[in-house]
Amino acid sequence: MTRRAITVCLLLAASVPRADAQPAAPEDATQEEARSLFHAGRAAFDVGRYDAALRYFEQSYELSGRPVLLFNLGAAHDRLQHNERALERYRAYLAAMPDAPNRELVERRIAFLTARLVETPTDQSGTSSSSDPSSASNTRDADAPPSSA
Repeated sequence: MTRRAITVCLLLAASVPRADAQPAAPEDATQEEARSLFHAGRAAFDVGRYDAALRYFEQSYELSGRPVLLFNLGAAHDRLQHNERALERYRAYLAAMPDAPNRELVERRIAFLTARLVETPTDQSGTSSSSDPSSASNTRDADAPPSSA
């Protein structure tokens, strides 16, 4: 065999996928699933399906543990008027991300919700016992969850 033929054979052998090639790491699949759940949550949130958004964000957070999702969880709870839970998630978000780009917004929501809890007693589930939807009008800033998860 000539040198050229050997070189061609080696190049062809190197380009053929190996049977023992490793599949994507389980972490990659888990992160991809978390990302898909996040996007489904964003879509649900954007059309006002906050219960569904909350479920998607919770599942995404369970899989990825990404602190940015704490904001999304807080925003969904906020829209559902789960004031105590929204406060917990917003505070956890700021604790995990002290330099968050939306820190001022989150601090305003915390102040608003804290005042709201003083005004309105809560039931044992941590949700406002008031059915007044007018408080949700002040949550407009919470409509823009971070775009990356």
